[in-house]
Amino acid sequence: AKHLIRSGAFKNYEVSEKLGYSKPDYFSRLFKKYTGYTPAEFKKIL
Repeated sequence: AKHLIRSGAFKNYEVSEKLGYSKPDYFSRLFKKYTGYTPAEFKKIL
């Protein structure tokens, strides 16, 4: 997930779909739980 977000080539919902999550909001919650950042926040700090 970090690699896909870091690449900047995909929107958050596309990253979640590529990783098998049908709900982007669920993916975002899990991403924040494990990284401390939402996907959007993570993209900004790069």
